[in-house]
Amino acid sequence: HPQAANWAFRHTARYMQERGRPWFWMEADQIPLKPEWLDVLQREYDACGMPCMGPVVQDMGHANGSCIYCSDLPDRCPRFMAHPDGHWAFDMVIKDELMPMLHDASHLMAHVWCMQGDILLPYGHGNIPTFPTRNSMRYIPPSAMVLHRCKDTSLIQRLREQRTK
Repeated sequence: HPQAANWAFRHTARYMQERGRPWFWMEADQIPLKPEWLDVLQREYDACGMPCMGPVVQDMGHANGSCIYCSDLPDRCPRFMAHPDGHWAFDMVIKDELMPMLHDASHLMAHVWCMQGDILLPYGHGNIPTFPTRNSMRYIPPSAMVLHRCKDTSLIQRLREQRTK
């Protein structure tokens, strides 16, 4: 990490540019929270009037990589596309080029980096987010349609429990 993710992101951006359509980079640790999640994200993107949309990491000033990107991202972010794969993840490298054209959709696309106790934090140090009980979900914003960074199946299990009650 992060060379493989950076490589995959750049190649996906070039591929989607050939297709001429906006695209959603949904990372494997991003979990849909509600059945209508994709329609809600699409409506927000259609209405926002910006080329890209995603969650801005609170106090850090960059967007988490799990965003909706414009088809011409390689043209709009030439420094990023030419940047050699180093030790920085693409969402940090693309920051200066991306942020002026990004609609902040943090209210719909929750981002959690770690947790301290049951409190979910957007950055810093702590445990990798997990949701062992229904009560542990209480800090997920009610407006969120997706949540980024749950690396185990605990959130999926809690969501399934909610559906069956």
